[in-house]
Amino acid sequence: MPPRYRNLLVKCKLAAKKQHMSQKLTEVVTKVLPEHGTTRWNGQYTLMKCILDHFEEAVQYFNFTESDRAPLAALVKFFAPFFKTTKAWEADKVATIHNVIPFLLVLDRHIVSSVEVPADFKNLALAALEKRFGMVTHDPFYLSATILSAHGKKWLANAPNVALKFGGLDYIVELVKGYISILVEDLPVHLHGAHDNNLQSAPADDNFDSLFGYSSNATTSTASWGSQFEDHILRSATLSPSLDPVAYWKDMPISPLSVAAVQILSVPASSAPVERIFSTCGLFCTSKRTRMKPDLLAALVRAKYNS
Repeated sequence: MPPRYRNLLVKCKLAAKKQHMSQKLTEVVTKVLPEHGTTRWNGQYTLMKCILDHFEEAVQYFNFTESDRAPLAALVKFFAPFFKTTKAWEADKVATIHNVIPFLLVLDRHIVSSVEVPADFKNLALAALEKRFGMVTHDPFYLSATILSAHGKKWLANAPNVALKFGGLDYIVELVKGYISILVEDLPVHLHGAHDNNLQSAPADDNFDSLFGYSSNATTSTASWGSQFEDHILRSATLSPSLDPVAYWKDMPISPLSVAAVQILSVPASSAPVERIFSTCGLFCTSKRTRMKPDLLAALVRAKYNS
């Protein structure tokens, strides 16, 4: 961050620390500030947003001035999409791997279009995005998950190609087809004769379309798994980005492509849901329930997450 923004963030952390150490301040102010989250940037975003929403009190009780409002608002606006994307990746839904590339492109476009922060800050943010996630531009797994979902090739038409530089559609399609062919070769022989002649589309969802910046068109065709793949790419223009791709492919007649698609799309985007389950197990298996057997623990967890 530029010094002006970095100093402002430090001031926010000091305000939170000061309030949590003072019972009097906690009683006087309307909103108790969240912990400053020194190791988690999204915790820092939550803190800055809280201070901005109650800025008059921040000026009155903490070391803020009116000149801090504009840069604080710029930081909150800049980091808001990052916070929203992080929460989406950490959600309890399992089938989220297909959203990784489109969400990264949302962030890419957001950084490019931001006018509230200095150009040097934007360039550093783009460089950090490329360094951390540049591998997705040629990773066949992430590309396959995106192509096989409702995103199809729509994301490519909206890619800014600034931090994350993708190849052309033909290159990506061939890369994905080659990756899927390896999965297909490992499938049981009887699946190779199955063809899909009954694909279904989902209604458009304007909210999700606008979230990823898509426009829509429609087309269809049929045949073997290679042709099914081409047909899906065309059909994906009519599908809503909110569609669960695992459920979508499971509803299809069994074919090499549908089986391979489910294998790819069943991978979670992050370990957060699994870690959350481990935490739940720890809450169930307390020191007063030491004789609990695995089957009861498993039943309690299933009841918790499927109720």
